[in-house]
Amino acid sequence: DNYIRVELPSTLSAADNTLTQVLLGDFMLSVGQKYTLSCDEMNNLGNAVCRIDGVVAFVSGAIIGDIVEAKIDKVTSAYALASVTKIIEKSPYRTDAECPLFGECGGCAFGTLDIEKENEIKQNFSFFNL
Repeated sequence: DNYIRVELPSTLSAADNTLTQVLLGDFMLSVGQKYTLSCDEMNNLGNAVCRIDGVVAFVSGAIIGDIVEAKIDKVTSAYALASVTKIIEKSPYRTDAECPLFGECGGCAFGTLDIEKENEIKQNFSFFNL
């Protein structure tokens, strides 16, 4: 088994009491940093799953197959949350959202994902949750 030793610094945001930096081995992950990421998977909330030096980052606004520039919004000792600042290379599965409220109401998390790929991903979620 591969484990990463995590050391938590005492750097906390006074506003919301969340970490602003996490030291993972020799690697420091900080809120506000930007990274170029390749998105390999999707989670059940419609966020792309990417990795930064092995650390999982859930990226809102990205889909599987995208290469994006993303900014770290939140860090924990186990993962990071990030948001797209620029799409560098669009996924072959990326489509225009059919719903004019996509991104505003939160009802369609997979709105920019090709319907066939969306169905495949959701079938995998169902299978692994049995």
